[in-house]
Amino acid sequence: MATSHFPPADSVTVTALSTNRQAEIPLAPRARLYIESRVRRFRRSGKGVVPGEAASTSNPAPPYLRKLVSMGLFDRPLNEIRAFIDGKHAGGKARELPFTPVLPHADSPQVILSEDTGLELGNPGAASRSLLLWDSGDGVADGRITLVGPDFPDTTSVSLPFAQVVMVGGKFSDEYDCYRDLRDSTYNLRLRGFMTRVFPGRQSIWCRVSKEALASGFSAQILGSSLIQAMKELSFVKSAEVLLVTSSKEDVEELSGPADMVLDIVEALIKMYEEMNFDCDSCDYVEVCDSVVELRQIRERLQAGGDLKGREDG
Repeated sequence: MATSHFPPADSVTVTALSTNRQAEIPLAPRARLYIESRVRRFRRSGKGVVPGEAASTSNPAPPYLRKLVSMGLFDRPLNEIRAFIDGKHAGGKARELPFTPVLPHADSPQVILSEDTGLELGNPGAASRSLLLWDSGDGVADGRITLVGPDFPDTTSVSLPFAQVVMVGGKFSDEYDCYRDLRDSTYNLRLRGFMTRVFPGRQSIWCRVSKEALASGFSAQILGSSLIQAMKELSFVKSAEVLLVTSSKEDVEELSGPADMVLDIVEALIKMYEEMNFDCDSCDYVEVCDSVVELRQIRERLQAGGDLKGREDG
């Protein structure tokens, strides 16, 4: 019988999905227990072997055991989104739309009453997801708009399930300010005949397209291009990519996993910056920080900065 050497007692080698850089990092006790439990569960399932055991090329260990800990802030949800897009392309359900600059914008945010609405996207009664995340490497395909499902002018329905995923690449030196600026830019598109309500705590979005805009050809290409354009107006953004899903409730809900990951990461990030409380034992997000290396690095950087300020003030 093969002897498992996984997980190591005190550390693990992690790989950044965006750059393939590797680093040896210490594992917190909670993380070690989590990995050990996943290994035991997988071994009992009889579906394969774990790293360090006699692996066969026909039955390798699954990705979540090979890369349980990610280095980039959003590497794990980005990886799942890429798999979603690849799967929809393979099934013939996805298509790419060209980026086209969008001008002019409306002078003020649009208010569209129900009687003036030609199409609703992500109505609270339908499936809805909204994700905003970045890649510090070069994994974002600049200018790419992927649509899964019917385009807005092509549907005969007055309401569609909807997912909007915005991915950006660049340099994010102040993660809190960068995320806030990115979020505000997605909220303030000011497209004529288009109204958006975002529910960040649920990672969902509700949009209305006016009858007039729909008749004039308002499309997924226009929305995707406007989002990309808004992102690239920010100085720290070098590339931007958009995924839009209108096909079905089931397809939208496939993005629930990465949406939940993004929500946990963002809430942990906000808590660190706004509360400046680094007592991990009392934090609701300790497991998130244990599994995302960059979150832990941010915490350590902020804590070091606070300690230095305290010494200077003293």
